[in-house]
Amino acid sequence: MSYNQWSNGLISLEEAIQIALQEVPGRAVKAELESKNGLLIYEVDIVSDYGDYEVRVDASTGNVIRVEYD
Repeated sequence: MSYNQWSNGLISLEEAIQIALQEVPGRAVKAELESKNGLLIYEVDIVSDYGDYEVRVDASTGNVIRVEYD
């Protein structure tokens, strides 16, 4: 699957939210770009029928790095 990329090589916040929602269906309630261990990642908080999740998406590749149940 490919995603449109900004000229700076990062996927958009909206794309990161869609990627996260494919991983954990629900409602995105918060999303932000952060730097973790030298990587730019989007942290997307999702509320689903099964609980709250945080999905981390690599801002450069669009790959899901981590899914954490809160």
